[in-house]
Amino acid sequence: MSKRSAARAAAFACAVLAGMVVPVPAFAGGPRTLVVDDDRAQCPRASYSSIGSAVAAARDGDTVRVCGGRYPEDVVVDKRVDLVAEAPAAPAVDCTAETVDPSAALAVIEAEVTGVLVTASDARVDGFVVTSAENGIFTVQEGSGYRVTRNVIMDGTPFGIETESNGDRTTLVEGNCVRGTTFGGIVSQDGRLRNAVIRANFTVRNVYGIGAGSDQPRSDIAIAGNTSRADEVGIALSGSVGSSITGNNIDATGAAGFGAGIGVGGGNVGLEVSRNTLTGRAPIYFSRAVLGDLGPVDQRINVGVLVARNLVHDNPSAGITTASLLPGELGNITRSLYYRNTTIDNLATGLFVGPGNDGNVLIGNTSNNNARGIFLNGAVGTVVLANTMTGNTDADARDALPGENTWIANRCVKEDNPGTLCALPAGPSPTSDVSSGTSSSASAGTAGRGSTAVVPRRPAVDQRGWPCLRVPVWDVDPIDGGAWVWITVVAPDAPAGTFCGS
Repeated sequence: MSKRSAARAAAFACAVLAGMVVPVPAFAGGPRTLVVDDDRAQCPRASYSSIGSAVAAARDGDTVRVCGGRYPEDVVVDKRVDLVAEAPAAPAVDCTAETVDPSAALAVIEAEVTGVLVTASDARVDGFVVTSAENGIFTVQEGSGYRVTRNVIMDGTPFGIETESNGDRTTLVEGNCVRGTTFGGIVSQDGRLRNAVIRANFTVRNVYGIGAGSDQPRSDIAIAGNTSRADEVGIALSGSVGSSITGNNIDATGAAGFGAGIGVGGGNVGLEVSRNTLTGRAPIYFSRAVLGDLGPVDQRINVGVLVARNLVHDNPSAGITTASLLPGELGNITRSLYYRNTTIDNLATGLFVGPGNDGNVLIGNTSNNNARGIFLNGAVGTVVLANTMTGNTDADARDALPGENTWIANRCVKEDNPGTLCALPAGPSPTSDVSSGTSSSASAGTAGRGSTAVVPRRPAVDQRGWPCLRVPVWDVDPIDGGAWVWITVVAPDAPAGTFCGS
């Protein structure tokens, strides 16, 4: 939703509220509960028949409880209130069903422009069905601490939940069902987003399930434990600092378009992509064009990304790929670590790194039964250490520039350059864990003889010196294993021309 649309929504709601004369009962302090029922069938003693009138009468700290019914109105929440449906919608519906017909017990907001526009920090919107709006629910960047939970945003809405926050307090978007939007399910397009948790949501048949793009500042976004079904792009992110995409389950079977399970655009610093499961036209795709914005942030390279312990399987394309979507597109990722990912039964390459994506490290990955296992197609300065590649139909290991990269202790059979890429017979590889730093193999000092390096927990990005950021990157040593080292980079939202040293 554009800022102009938000302004229209606010103006519309203010005009409606200005025409109301709402009696407010005398009250002696403390939070109150204001009950709303459109026809007083579910809640006969309700004091209000519209949501807007109850919010107008509410004070900070009050709860507005809305009973089942149809509410043909745009709602502006401009006070620190809990706007709560009597029967929460998301737990009551099957978000993946072909159609959803809300029952009479649910509170349905049939909006004209914006279903719920939230302008007050720490306000809560819980349990509604929102239909026929340009935006289902919109939180603005001037506030923070919003809680958007257990709502259902129905088919046809261009944007489901537009999430913005200035980051002073944590914003939570949790347990929502967003389905059939014509653009984005849970998105951050028009404003900044900082210090937000997007967790345990269902997104179904959207263009983007969850997406944060455009040239707006964003940092410390945790996208965790969400379920995506048949979204064209399950999760997409660009221009973030210290964010994470973890533990999501994505199945893109039946999605339109080229398909990407997790699409990483440009300009991310210290991003973690870990422990996700992806299948059915859902690769992890690194490309600056993945969000289509191509502004200054998107054109910057990703630095210090950790891609770890993901399972990508049964895709009619690649598993994890770093490539170009546009002719002449530059590299997308550098000084980053691909660690202990599993890519199996994909019709193209299990782990692909294209030209311009230089200086990365691949440790302990398993890439079996794909067309190709690991393929470096023009990347240079890459270290490929202790990976296992078996049963790939074309090649287990392929490198277009083998003299420009370092292959050590990899277990595989079929390679383009016999004796240079596959140093050990195929078989199970030692295991280690990036989150705990523990290993069932020998010590990190034996890495050159086939053990995976022990990778301890990665430190967080140091943002205190913004716009100059200190980001940890893995510096591999084939003898001693390696260590996290700090480099200084420019924040993606820094002013043009900012210099932070070489």
